[in-house]
Amino acid sequence: ILPLVDSVSDVEKICNEGTCSDLQLRLKISDEATIESTIAKSAKICEDAKVRLWINDHPSYAIKHKCFGVHLGQEDIKRIGITGLSEIQSADLALGISTHTFSELSLALGLKPTYVSLGPIYETKSKSGIVTDSQSVDMIRKWRELIGPDVVMCGIGGVGSLERAEECVEGGVDFVGVIGAVKEDVGILKSWGDV
Repeated sequence: ILPLVDSVSDVEKICNEGTCSDLQLRLKISDEATIESTIAKSAKICEDAKVRLWINDHPSYAIKHKCFGVHLGQEDIKRIGITGLSEIQSADLALGISTHTFSELSLALGLKPTYVSLGPIYETKSKSGIVTDSQSVDMIRKWRELIGPDVVMCGIGGVGSLERAEECVEGGVDFVGVIGAVKEDVGILKSWGDV
């Protein structure tokens, strides 16, 4: 399970829970000072807890604060371009990339990411204002057949329950990203176990 959170307090809760090796900080705010401060504080908490911190959308701060990895959406890749991608590689950061279509998957695989994410698998509330058809567990199976067993794949979007997480893993993802369910109850990290 990869919990995705948006605050220092959530990072602290998850690190104190002591049940996950990775978490992703997903900040959807525009104030740069707050973004950097949140990343810096979260990086310190994760370092102390020996949890690998992934930063969503802000590679320069991930590099500056020596985070484990960065997760980029398709628009982020366009925004940072070759220069930004080279900086991520030079800093030896792990790279996760969001994909929704076969063409996006093709682009992502060309960048040799640490993992690709597919989603949303189910309907989700976390992408307000964005209309994206859910992908389904059948799509996970198709993508797994296409990319083979060596590419790490994350299923995300509307996973929200142990049953759905298990369906995704049985379909072929290596792990699931969880936003809403972990926000409501950090205890799911323990109760879901290794899915």
